[in-house]
Amino acid sequence: MKNEPGTYIIVLKYDYLNKVIPIGKNKELLLAQGFYYYVGSAFGPGGVKARVNHHIRTTEKPHWHLDFLRKHTQIIAIWYTHDKKKREHQWAKVFNENPLTSIPLEGFGSSDCKCESHLVYCNTAIKFANFSNKVNNLFPKHMPIYNYELG
Repeated sequence: MKNEPGTYIIVLKYDYLNKVIPIGKNKELLLAQGFYYYVGSAFGPGGVKARVNHHIRTTEKPHWHLDFLRKHTQIIAIWYTHDKKKREHQWAKVFNENPLTSIPLEGFGSSDCKCESHLVYCNTAIKFANFSNKVNNLFPKHMPIYNYELG
């Protein structure tokens, strides 16, 4: 992972009983046991590496929607590309159209765009190869997508 612009997915796992958590000041999210996929982009200073490093740490002063979710979940993988084209909306659409996923909270991570959500839930893990193949079939000029797994 480099300090270059790109798009990323934070793959999170939640292993406990259902729990309601606050997201921001006015929203709540029902966390269910399973996997959460957050799609984001990093085209500012430090690129993907800096943004992902922010998300890996938990913070007492949450800034992004994901910061609220991070306190309760474990990151198990990061999928990313250093494609110069913003791909976050395309990736979110691929997830949102997957019949195995659902949107746990409308507007999560997408308050600055028209996407329904940049967070999806699935009770079983989605394979990186399946996601990557789907993206490459839909967008043939897409740069490579990488999978970085965390213990």
